[in-house]
Amino acid sequence: MKLSLLPRSRGSLPTVRARSSRVGAALVLAALAGTASLSLTHTGAAKAREPSASHTIPSRDAWDRFVEHERREAMRARFSPSRTVAPLPLRPEAPRPRSGLDVQKRTIDLDVDPGTGAVTATIDLDVTAITRGFSLCGLSLAPGLTVTAAELEGRAAEVKALSQDGFDYFQVTLPEAVAPGKTSRIRLRYSGTAACSDPDGACSRQPGFARYTTGSVFPYFFDLENPSPGFDGTTTDLTLRVPAGLDAEVSADKTGERAENGKTVTTWNVPNRVDHRYGFYAFIGQLGRKSIAGRTAPTTLVSPPTPTGADSKIAAWSAGALGFVEDVMGSKLPFAKQALVRLPDTLRDVGTVSYGMTLLNESYGRSGDDVYHETWVHENAHLAWAIVVPEAEASRTKMFTEGLATMTEIDFSKSLFPAEDRDFYLARRYQAIRLDWLVKGTLDKLPPVVATEAVAEKIMRSGTRDYSGWAYEKSSATLDHIRATVGDDAFTKALHEYVRTYAWTGATLDEFRALLEKSSGLSLGPLFDRFVLKTGRPELRIGLTKDASGKVTATITKDEDGTFPYVLRVTTEDGQSRDVRVVLEGQETKVPLEGAVLSVAHQPRLGVLTKPVSATTGDVNFDGDADGRDLLACAARVGEKFKADATTLGLWELDSRFPVECDLDDDGDVDDDDFAALKSAFGGNP
Repeated sequence: MKLSLLPRSRGSLPTVRARSSRVGAALVLAALAGTASLSLTHTGAAKAREPSASHTIPSRDAWDRFVEHERREAMRARFSPSRTVAPLPLRPEAPRPRSGLDVQKRTIDLDVDPGTGAVTATIDLDVTAITRGFSLCGLSLAPGLTVTAAELEGRAAEVKALSQDGFDYFQVTLPEAVAPGKTSRIRLRYSGTAACSDPDGACSRQPGFARYTTGSVFPYFFDLENPSPGFDGTTTDLTLRVPAGLDAEVSADKTGERAENGKTVTTWNVPNRVDHRYGFYAFIGQLGRKSIAGRTAPTTLVSPPTPTGADSKIAAWSAGALGFVEDVMGSKLPFAKQALVRLPDTLRDVGTVSYGMTLLNESYGRSGDDVYHETWVHENAHLAWAIVVPEAEASRTKMFTEGLATMTEIDFSKSLFPAEDRDFYLARRYQAIRLDWLVKGTLDKLPPVVATEAVAEKIMRSGTRDYSGWAYEKSSATLDHIRATVGDDAFTKALHEYVRTYAWTGATLDEFRALLEKSSGLSLGPLFDRFVLKTGRPELRIGLTKDASGKVTATITKDEDGTFPYVLRVTTEDGQSRDVRVVLEGQETKVPLEGAVLSVAHQPRLGVLTKPVSATTGDVNFDGDADGRDLLACAARVGEKFKADATTLGLWELDSRFPVECDLDDDGDVDDDDFAALKSAFGGNP
């Protein structure tokens, strides 16, 4: 999904779009590191079935728009025209203390006419300060709107209209600093004619389907002196006045409706603290509406007045998608009602999520139903992984938003193949990500999925390819590595507790790890230190020996020091398999095994972030011998190449059935060199 703190392109979280398409230069660059608004749109989902010959994939431009839409939203929270970004010498486990603006509640009275663009509004912001006071703040609005008055607790504030690198905003100088620990009220009045002509802007006024989000008629408000990269949640009350006869849908719970002076007046409430920099949405016009069956909370498909074929697809998919997300969460989505918005392909807004609202552009349907369906699941997953549970350390990681949403999406795709072994399905899906990155520069060379602010900010400023590889692909692969290590049941239990404990606040990495340690009974500090806070792909050589009495011992040798837990897959001569959890200490670990052992390999899903190989060259089935079974397993696969290149679009079209075990030189190509190595090793044993 894409949380739209600013528009990204892959999906989104609440979108806080900037009004200028050049917001990418000012807002995105200055604010890149991350805020609560992730655009949680999806990274590309698993293929639900093999694509037909007529199957088409999204253009590279579409993919970039998807990623960039989410990224710009995430950047916006740290925007400050006067701020110079400097490297922060912080360890990953020592996040920078939040300071500056803390918005606690916003109350908006908005009168808007989509036909004329006329806007009159007042917003009250109940704020306090964290760590130190602030007296200088900013806000952005749609072009054509002007702040006419500002005050702090009834005392006038100075307002200046400024522009930097194409980004227009208003600077508000308060008559005194807002003090830490004290709640103060800032009141802003603004009016004018909203020019919603920018295709990348925060509003659009299509006939019958006007769209407004943060940075347009809803101000994007920020601290100019000391912007905080942390979560800043606020509750919201909105009174919305539109011309009589027009319908409205808002990303909030509806609390009332009345007619007043030729206007339709509706009232809306967000009772929980959602980051005010996320996209807050209102759609106004002759809206299409269709009820979604199978949901406890009233759920409605909202669309432009003219229906398209996408409406029936979204309606058919939504109950299953939302139900799956709730299963992963371990609880119902906590919204009084839900709106599912089909955005027309005439809009450049690709989609996002907001409070109780999921949005997706129908242009994804051009890529086929598989991509469209999976993207829809990813976006809805952001209702959990961004809205209900925000990213608490968004300036350092996207693991708990993009990573969890991508993991949820891939898990959903697995549910479409109930007969396939879960471990092998997930292994081949995440292995495909790693193989794709052989061409792009190897996944392990991307930064750790939880990094210092300086390192994370650099990757957030990087190109679409590297950012999506870090935020979506590597983050989800790391989460699955952790899950495979602690066990699916323990991970699920911890994830459910994560939602119960950290809803509306988010959890730090250490807090998330503590939940996993409690559910699994394992000490996971070494695992997180090696695979979450560091990068690289350690090689593990797995061998087995049998003594005179027939007792088997597995020996695991790794190419680095250090300690971390691991899981071996032990198969006995009767064909039964079991997982054995071990702790790999130093460079060599010996593990005595019971029973008539046939082979000892790795838990299949652990072959992405580690490189497990047999201690016997040419032994692709890990039975300790390089024999005819290994040759036969790979002979028919010679000539196969991993079908990916530097322009591959995320997860959508990755070849997840490539025979990794036969690619001895790990170059994404099972060629004559690999088979020659197998033949040369024939007959080898420990």
